Amino acid sequence: MKKNGLILSLLLITTVIMGQKKELKISYGPHAYMWKVHNEDWDNDDLEKSSIPGALLVDYLVYTNRWLKMGTNMMFDYAEHESYSLPDHFGCEFPHSFKGYEAKQWIFMVGPVCDFEYLHHPKFRMYSGINIAFTSQSNTYKKEGELVFDDLDYGLNFHVNLLGVTIGKDYGLSTELGFGYKGLLNFGFFRRF
Repeated sequence: MKKNGLILSLLLITTVIMGQKKELKISYGPHAYMWKVHNEDWDNDDLEKSSIPGALLVDYLVYTNRWLKMGTNMMFDYAEHESYSLPDHFGCEFPHSFKGYEAKQWIFMVGPVCDFEYLHHPKFRMYSGINIAFTSQSNTYKKEGELVFDDLDYGLNFHVNLLGVTIGKDYGLSTELGFGYKGLLNFGFFRRF
């Protein structure tokens, strides 16, 4: 009897999950995590050049009901810097020099997402939500090709999505305004299936 009940429950849960709409969003965040780190940690007078292309964000969401969607968010952000000095927030003193340092930093985040849609029109939806992400960040610093410092950090980050908008019924444009690791603004495309 217990075995039949368990099988029936699993089939029912599978049917409910498979019957709900899903959403895939691919977005670009020009001022995401690495941009924030760059503005806080680096002395702009010492920078020769800096490249922060922005973050790639991928959200996979499942509608649990008409108003609530839950899922997973992944983000990848990358930065390269050439500088006369390095930030000292790692607890190390790096000497100033007329020869430059090269820094490469990347960060990968993955974690759960919960969004609540408060305006639910077939072609226009507005929502707010919260994301929590497990973070893996790499910092590699070289001087004249020789490794000076290499570090891999782990931690947690958050993002509060104040206003999110999707325009389109089954596919279209999306944008989000909030604060946290995704940055102030990100925009991209979505597909519901």
